Amino acid sequence: MTDTPGERMDEGIWARLHSKKVVQWGIAYTATAWTLLQAVEYAVETFHWSEPIRQWATLAAMLGLPLVLVIAWYHGDRGQQAVNRTELIIIVLLFLVGAGVLWLYEPSMDNAKKSGTVPEESTKASPTVAVEASVAILPFASLSSGTDDGYFADGLTEEIINTLAALPDLLVTARTSAFYFKGKEVPVPEIAAALGVANVVEGSVRRFEDRVRITAQLIRAADGFHLWTETYEHSLADPFAVQTRIAESVADALGVLLDERKRAIMSEVGVHDVEAFVAYQRGSELFHQAHNEGPLVPLLALANVEFDAAITRKPDFAEAHFQHADYYAHLLIDDAPGHGPGFVSPTGVGLEEAARRLSADLDAAFRYERDAGQRLVIQAVRTTVSADWRHLKEQITRAFDAWDKCRHGLWIDQTAIAFGYGEKALAHDLKRERCDPLGSQWTRLAITAVWIGRPLEGLEYANRIEAQRGQDRDVMHARILAYLALGRMDEAEALFAAGNLGAADVSEAMSLLALQIPAAMGRATEWEGLRSSLERDPGRLLVGAAVFGDRPTANRAAAEIDAMTLGPAILLRVVDRCGCGVPFDLDATPNFARYLHDGDLPWSPPAPIKFPLKSW
Repeated sequence: MTDTPGERMDEGIWARLHSKKVVQWGIAYTATAWTLLQAVEYAVETFHWSEPIRQWATLAAMLGLPLVLVIAWYHGDRGQQAVNRTELIIIVLLFLVGAGVLWLYEPSMDNAKKSGTVPEESTKASPTVAVEASVAILPFASLSSGTDDGYFADGLTEEIINTLAALPDLLVTARTSAFYFKGKEVPVPEIAAALGVANVVEGSVRRFEDRVRITAQLIRAADGFHLWTETYEHSLADPFAVQTRIAESVADALGVLLDERKRAIMSEVGVHDVEAFVAYQRGSELFHQAHNEGPLVPLLALANVEFDAAITRKPDFAEAHFQHADYYAHLLIDDAPGHGPGFVSPTGVGLEEAARRLSADLDAAFRYERDAGQRLVIQAVRTTVSADWRHLKEQITRAFDAWDKCRHGLWIDQTAIAFGYGEKALAHDLKRERCDPLGSQWTRLAITAVWIGRPLEGLEYANRIEAQRGQDRDVMHARILAYLALGRMDEAEALFAAGNLGAADVSEAMSLLALQIPAAMGRATEWEGLRSSLERDPGRLLVGAAVFGDRPTANRAAAEIDAMTLGPAILLRVVDRCGCGVPFDLDATPNFARYLHDGDLPWSPPAPIKFPLKSW
């Protein structure tokens, strides 16, 4: 059969491509580019680089392919040779086309940044790839009807979580995220997908007379297969002793090698006192209700009644001491300002006594805490509310470097941002995503991102938590701050009204939006009316005066706070919430200025929101 001219031409072109090694060069380039893009992907995820880095790398790899093919066509079959005019023209044209594509792409990115829009996929919670050695301990169901049986079941669940979390080879979902599903009828695969784990532990607890029966089962989420199940019956004299047996069985079923050292660590974790842990669970419930729903200080006072009971039973209960301290801190920072030195709380605690108890609680928490990283966090917090900041800078750095647990840090984030450690705070909260994907750190993460000059990231984090948990006031607060930083004033004001964030029951931080929004919009005439309502609240007065550009009033309010018990710590909190850079002159706050000098601390707070009336 005779080949047609078209067939001979096709054969000739293919033969020339083959002889010039164009195909080989193309395959080699594609493989190399793919490998490099995988490396970029890994680096972006590991170091939390911004999304445009990945996009630019992909564009560069795509645009590089035709350039490599042209070079192969002219040089692939004969090695090194001079560049002729045709080749040079083609290469120049390719560079011009590539530059045009990149130029067209860059404005589209700029427009997205200016408008505050992000690609649709980035506004949703990123699915987390589960690793095999990962597990979520869901709240054990209480099958008894006693008053404290539910708290007992929650306590046992938390003890198992803490015991397993002591193993570095195992990813364990934190309590906040695991307890999100308490009382909800959600299939195991959906729970596992939301938490980013491959396995789930479910269980039940029944108390009767002086015994307790505990049933636990480990379920592989992918297919619902029960990897392990066991029922334990134990004396109520030490029911939490079973926590180690359950934890060891779960770890063994997931292939975690347990040597004697790891077993010893696991056995040391926990409270091992029923009454202490039931009291702690009641206190912890009130503690979280205070911070999430309010009213803050009254509910913290009730929580402390339970924490007192837990500490009485177990004096070395570090976490109870740490949370117990929060009431006295908020008493001094939120309630006392504006009431003078004779202030006494509804619980009968005066200023000096509150400061003494705060210090004692933090000392005890530091003394009894077993985790080295958490001890450093407590140390930094303790120094922040002390009269000696000489080692605070070093302590903040060490705390963030060593803090690798999903534990509450109280006020370390705010302190870090005020002193220029916002990137460290952001990086730590991002690390917590793996073990606490539904935790409250997302709203703090969003605000931190705004405060360090990344409002678009702040919006993205707010979108993530809203997609997972739904819209709430905390999410609205973070979103409004991002809108203000982006100059999207109308959206900020509309969301403030829609969320009723001007209501009397909002947190102090949210109440500041009523000052920040009109100030950011330059509505100077509103300040006189607002100022008269703030005279008995020096913290809010300071923020309002700063954002409205009333320097004398800001300095007067700052001087009043500086002279208070815990004054410098209160000023740090005001700075963190203002978002306005330096809100007062250091000359007006001699105590605060001395603390900064003694600690060699930087003083250039971030100013993410532009307040046109503020000139300093």
